[in-house]
Amino acid sequence: MALTLIAITALLGLGALTVLSVQSELQSSGQSRFTNSALYAAESGTAAGMDFLRTNCSVNSLFAAWVTPGNVDPIVPSGLIGNGIRPGEMGNPFADNGDVANADLWYEVTILNNAADAQFETGGDDDGIVVIRSEGHGPDNTVAIIEQEVLNADCVEKFCEQEYAQRGLTSRNDAFAACSPRVGGTAMRTFTP
Repeated sequence: MALTLIAITALLGLGALTVLSVQSELQSSGQSRFTNSALYAAESGTAAGMDFLRTNCSVNSLFAAWVTPGNVDPIVPSGLIGNGIRPGEMGNPFADNGDVANADLWYEVTILNNAADAQFETGGDDDGIVVIRSEGHGPDNTVAIIEQEVLNADCVEKFCEQEYAQRGLTSRNDAFAACSPRVGGTAMRTFTP
């Protein structure tokens, strides 16, 4: 009888360990799913930020309207679709379809100047390169942050064409050739901190 009690106790201990292991795995997979949801929200914010910047670049001041001196108190553009709109508020792009799985998603996008810009400390934009910082929020207070450096080559080329035309270069090709080192070849670099 003592041997039977020892065997039953051992089996109950194994059963308890199995239950704890399965419960831990379920929590882990749920947290991973929540983190992925926050990452998708951050990616959506980045896409919305790029779309916003495509139509908000000045040929004279480039992205200067959207950056602050030294990136202190960065601008959160209100004209950016869904920016900063929390779950349950009108305009949240994730809740429009009534999907319960997306009900907790939202993002906040800020525009930062790149630190290598000659006008970084003064709040101007000299090179047409900015960083879109998108903070995605998911279920269970998960957060994912994506920063994407963007060069708007079209805006810079228009700026260079205008700038060099004032210096006596009349041909579009001459203006682009003179400006090509400034425009650069890479349009976008992405990293996730």
